[in-house]
Amino acid sequence: MPSPSRTRHCSQDPDVESFKGANEKQETDNKAFIAVTIDSHQWPPTKPADRIIRYEFVREAGGWTIDEIKGAVDSEARSLRAVIPAFLKC
Repeated sequence: MPSPSRTRHCSQDPDVESFKGANEKQETDNKAFIAVTIDSHQWPPTKPADRIIRYEFVREAGGWTIDEIKGAVDSEARSLRAVIPAFLKC
């Protein structure tokens, strides 16, 4: 549980001071990965990996679409694809 002096909250509208995107790799002509590093106004991340969100793209019907979004909380890997089924059970 976060300490009262440093409360972290989750939202769909995070407090972003700055961000930087970088092409990590492109496995094939149909799959690419972009890493976005985010800095917040409110709090520094507990672990450096918590600042990075990775977007996995696939090429479908002539355009690129997001296939997966991954990140970390306290360096514990998180996947949007893994979270959605649990959310839908609520």
